[in-house]
Amino acid sequence: MENITRTNEEFRVTTSDFSEMVGSTHFNTDLKFIRCHSGNPVIAIDSIEHSFTEQHSFILSEYMTFQVKEVSVDFSVTCITISLPFYYEIVSGFDGTIFNVLLHSAPELYECSDLQAANLIFENMCLLYKNTSHSHRRSMAMNLIACYIYEIYELTLPRINVGTEKCKRTQFTSTIFSLYGLVAEHCYNNKNIKFYAEKLNMSSRYLYKIVHNTCHITPNNSLMM
Repeated sequence: MENITRTNEEFRVTTSDFSEMVGSTHFNTDLKFIRCHSGNPVIAIDSIEHSFTEQHSFILSEYMTFQVKEVSVDFSVTCITISLPFYYEIVSGFDGTIFNVLLHSAPELYECSDLQAANLIFENMCLLYKNTSHSHRRSMAMNLIACYIYEIYELTLPRINVGTEKCKRTQFTSTIFSLYGLVAEHCYNNKNIKFYAEKLNMSSRYLYKIVHNTCHITPNNSLMM
């Protein structure tokens, strides 16, 4: 399993045809907004297959596995990547339900006509990324990222059943959110599960159980930075 590359930028915009990712499973270590410009890919998010077409957008949440099954020759995608420390700073006051709902974001949930507002916000983030001399660039980025999250949340919520067992199993607990913050802060210097368990005042075994039952990954996966 490979990690999707991280940089020291708080947010960045890249374009790709995903050709270098076909056939490999990647562990997402940031928050990603993904928008298709042309072509047709087949992807798997946490082993569930999805397909999408031009103008589709969705959010790939942190600590999910991502695999590109196949892409058409004309496929092109733009990806906005937000580092975890920057992301957690932006969403520090958000209601926890939002994160639970975002876990269900998938391209086929939305009609292209539904995504007009989200795509306009996306385009403005891309323009802002290029304008490195803007004196309020960071504050504007924080607001645009928050707006995009809220917009995708509004589109996703009516399309899922938040009362299902699946949703209950993936619900963000305070422990998981605290762990994510610690990993974002210490991952470059400490990859020892015991270190994070001690920070959370629990045993390594209990931390393993919480992460595995809630997110369907192990703490070892969380530390694969």
